[in-house]
Amino acid sequence: ILELKTELASLLGFKSYADYGLESKMAQNVQTVEEFLGSLTKAYQSKAETEKATLEDYKFSKTGSREMKPWERAYWMRKYESENLSVDT
Repeated sequence: ILELKTELASLLGFKSYADYGLESKMAQNVQTVEEFLGSLTKAYQSKAETEKATLEDYKFSKTGSREMKPWERAYWMRKYESENLSVDT
């Protein structure tokens, strides 16, 4: 199926099936999507790093460990928000 999609895109003059699929969408091509995602990364990288450090510090204050497993993040975020941001979860 992937080979047929690639062939279809090529026959229609597109670099890839992704470009073909995006042509009628707001993004219009893969390059636009990549540029948009890159701009989001630049805009929010610092905030994400600060939030991660805050959450690790909070966990450390409760457990003595900063190590955060991916599946723990939501748990510690809820506890932090409930305690520090007046968010009732």
